[in-house]
Amino acid sequence: MSNKMDRIPEDLQGRIKDFETSSTAVILLMDDDTVEVYGTTGNVQSRGIPEAVQDGSKQIVDVAITFKNAFALDSEGTVYSWGPSNYSVVNLPQFDGRVTQIDAGREHAVALLENGSVVAWGDNSYGQTETPNITDATAVYTDFFQNYAANSEGKLTAWGNNGFLIGSDEYGRDLFTRLVHGGRVSLYVGAIAVVIQIIIGVIVGMISGFYGGWIDNLLMRFAEIIGSFPFYPLVITLSAMLPLGVPASTRMVLIMVILGVIGWPGIARLVRGQILQEREKDFVMAARSLGIVGKDIVVKHILPNVLNIVIVQITLGYAGSLLSEAGLSFLGFGVPFPYPSWGNMLSDAQAASVIEAYWWRWVFPGLMVFITALSINLIGDGLRDALDPKSNEK
Repeated sequence: MSNKMDRIPEDLQGRIKDFETSSTAVILLMDDDTVEVYGTTGNVQSRGIPEAVQDGSKQIVDVAITFKNAFALDSEGTVYSWGPSNYSVVNLPQFDGRVTQIDAGREHAVALLENGSVVAWGDNSYGQTETPNITDATAVYTDFFQNYAANSEGKLTAWGNNGFLIGSDEYGRDLFTRLVHGGRVSLYVGAIAVVIQIIIGVIVGMISGFYGGWIDNLLMRFAEIIGSFPFYPLVITLSAMLPLGVPASTRMVLIMVILGVIGWPGIARLVRGQILQEREKDFVMAARSLGIVGKDIVVKHILPNVLNIVIVQITLGYAGSLLSEAGLSFLGFGVPFPYPSWGNMLSDAQAASVIEAYWWRWVFPGLMVFITALSINLIGDGLRDALDPKSNEK
């Protein structure tokens, strides 16, 4: 196991009566009715353990563990809790009776009382602590976000998460929630990248097209050099060259900059072609005869006439940047974990078992990329028709 929790300490072997696990630690009920905790380096459950559950002064009869907190129940019905205080599950409720059993999910816990009632506390994101009226429970069982109470007749009462809308990923996380947050990241990365592309491309294209001559030659040859590099190998190489210690947020910003800086030559050539047409028209000659400087002619007179082309290119570039981010993240060189994006969610499809058995983990992210890119392109066509007066001519 990658977390090395299968390596049970030798001094504990042969003395274990019961145990519970989280993703980072294992809590053990020993044969002398005390508690031990082991797990990954830095796990918080092994720190701050109450002395009473380890020195043998109390007879511990049950243990439970959450993502960051742990619990122990003694023979007198007293519950002990420890772990980070910023998780609400560490704050025990008032029990109206003696506790006979405890169990825990990811960030919530459940206690069975002697009178057959059940108490739940902690995180309530999925209704885990909204306990129904139970008076005859004989045992409780808890999953990540669900709870079950069994009575003497073998009937189960369940509450908590009824199931995720479009399933979960390999870690049990809600796929719909990750799709929403992943869409925000993918759209944000695409937007910043296309803004950089448009700014560089429009400025270079305007200068090159209006002034011409050696300036035009120099800028266009530079654009051709940038455009000659194979896009994906270059981006993958630049992404792989980033230091390993770079924070995920900084890495994501660098991916935006890389996509933006490499993708501007096409926009520059398009704007240059439009400027070459516009600069020979009568209104430009009239502006020059009135003594208006070249910068003002380009910005105030020519640029408004090519804005419709720029706007359409923005939408096309946005869709292209979105697809590029998805491709890079799919290959493992885009938006890094823990940030979700549609691209790194699609990376699950690299495993044959996922394609065969867990189709929802790659179909829905792929569908969102397709629908979003198509919608952006359709919006661009609509804006072009609305902003271009020639398109309304009969």
